[in-house]
Amino acid sequence: MMEPTGSTTSIDPLAEMLERFENDTCYRVDALIKQTQVERTERVYRPGTADTQETGPFIRKYIARQSGLGEVYQLLFEKQRAGKRLKHVPHILDCGLIGDKLVVVMETAPGKTLAACVEALSGQKERLDFTQRVFPELCDAVEEPHTAFERPIIHRDITPTNVMVDLDEGKGHAPCVMLLDFGISRVFKPQSDHDMAYLGTRPYAPPEQCGFGQTSVQTDVYALGAVLFYCLTGRSMSNNDRLIDYADPSIPVDLRLVIAKACALDAKDRYTSARDLKVAFEACPSVRAAMRARLQNRAPARPPVADEHQANDSSEQSPRPQGPRGAVLALLSNLPDAIPTWICRVWNVFIALNWVLYTYASWFTTSQALPEGTPFWLNRCYAVFYVLFFSSIAYALYDKRRLFARLGLKHGRSLAYQVIRCVLIILTSLVTLLAINVTYTVSIS
Repeated sequence: MMEPTGSTTSIDPLAEMLERFENDTCYRVDALIKQTQVERTERVYRPGTADTQETGPFIRKYIARQSGLGEVYQLLFEKQRAGKRLKHVPHILDCGLIGDKLVVVMETAPGKTLAACVEALSGQKERLDFTQRVFPELCDAVEEPHTAFERPIIHRDITPTNVMVDLDEGKGHAPCVMLLDFGISRVFKPQSDHDMAYLGTRPYAPPEQCGFGQTSVQTDVYALGAVLFYCLTGRSMSNNDRLIDYADPSIPVDLRLVIAKACALDAKDRYTSARDLKVAFEACPSVRAAMRARLQNRAPARPPVADEHQANDSSEQSPRPQGPRGAVLALLSNLPDAIPTWICRVWNVFIALNWVLYTYASWFTTSQALPEGTPFWLNRCYAVFYVLFFSSIAYALYDKRRLFARLGLKHGRSLAYQVIRCVLIILTSLVTLLAINVTYTVSIS
């Protein structure tokens, strides 16, 4: 017997049951893709008639009802029937129960698997360029089922073979990324302490998928971090990679910090969402440098001008500094990302030591610099002013790129903005100190 899956239409249930059964038997099986004890996946075509052509290919899944898997396909199907098309999920043509099996028929996703794309890359530079293009879209794809429903849908099996990528080189827009295989996905249940079934693919499954807690959106964040490692290195990460802080030569230092936070064993230490992970990834200097290099390589050559008048018009439309001044500006714009990480670390240690030295000296000598008889609280006000003074300067000079990447923040403020903010902090504290001093002088006079 066959049952409909929560239909909201007025179609007769018996007629709908017979129609689904008839549709299921009319497909032509082209290939068996996957066969397990609880699931069978096939590539199928719908034969044509005398007036129509064969359509397909489609993906058809049979999932054993008693396994408890596949519930998310029903939710996705109902969402699509209600008019909501999910951008990163293949369109589901039909989903219903036939006997003791859930049958799902869906469109095939374009492109190749993420695993096949990475295997085709030959070197570190190519993998970084590919990752810079695809990983933000993958984060968007994972975020979509987290936010499109009343309660988040947790995929729980994000792996390089369950992600389809269509680069579509000819059109030049962002890659098309689709998520596959929602068989073990589940709806987030706030009242649960842990998952009952231990499912997932190592090493893309965090501890909570092994019975150490309940899966949440941060479970998929962990898998995204593992996929990021795979995209950059061409291999799956191991426990040893965690022990050495992901110090693989193929991974830039700033991205190692992003992977470490995404793949933290404790879910509370990870990024709170796939979107936060995307922001941290895009804020990394190595990613920004890869994007600039790719855009420069794609920039069209400047066409030859016909005469001097046309050349003048062109230069007025898109002025670009030339000569020594242009070279200096280009050098300054690329300088932050060109400085080696170890130099930035030495610089930060130098700034921190100077801050400690000046802060201690200010706090220690303030009471001696003021006239005798000055109250203790007024001495401390002066000390606080000097601490703010040196702290604001140190913060403006501190290299904060790795710090912002670790916190999942986007650091896009210019040096001029930081200097202005530093000056405002100093002026505000100075005005406050003068006001306190004037108030004290008036009170004792």
